[in-house]
Amino acid sequence: MRSAQGNSVLRTNPGWDGPSPPELIVRFVDHLSSSGAPVPKTVPTLNGEFSVPYRDYTVSLGGLLLGQPLDSRHLDYLKKAGKVLASIHKAAGLFQEQPVRERPVHRWAQGRLSSAIGRLDEEIAQPVHELAQLLESSHTAALDASVPWIFCHRDVRAANVIGVGTGSVAFTDFSGGEFSPALVDLVMTRHQWLMGDFMGKSRPLNVAEARDLLQPITTV
Repeated sequence: MRSAQGNSVLRTNPGWDGPSPPELIVRFVDHLSSSGAPVPKTVPTLNGEFSVPYRDYTVSLGGLLLGQPLDSRHLDYLKKAGKVLASIHKAAGLFQEQPVRERPVHRWAQGRLSSAIGRLDEEIAQPVHELAQLLESSHTAALDASVPWIFCHRDVRAANVIGVGTGSVAFTDFSGGEFSPALVDLVMTRHQWLMGDFMGKSRPLNVAEARDLLQPITTV
């Protein structure tokens, strides 16, 4: 659809679809856009609201990204995507509703395990429950270490990263965003980047490709 700001897309954000309130997601994306990060620009309503409730949904209007997902045809964009993700993380640390904090890793691990236990059948959940108890009783130095927590994308993969223009990259679909260790956006990328590849070439990134994507982030 067209708005005063140009081509836009209507986004419906169901409250049950992610770990964070959809209204918070919309405000976070607007913060990123206002900070200059390459994400869809949020279009406010006539009353200045960034979203409106409708039944079980939160509805918002955002800029339309015209380009190609960075799938297996566009792996030469990986370094650029890494630089853009680094800029998003930098802006995320300044999000006033969830500013960067130092917290131990085990707080995130325990939360994810507890969430999994609640969703799995009892028989399958038992090993996860035992792992959670083990982590609770014997933290390792790595899990006790404090690391930066920010509001993360949590679904960093080619389908959500768009090549726009000549060499530019933008990120979209923050519906799974959550306050968690910044590392969460990094540790899954090697196996997740080409998951469900549009060209039918789903595979893990090789070591060189993963390095292209992650090196710009780890050096910022």
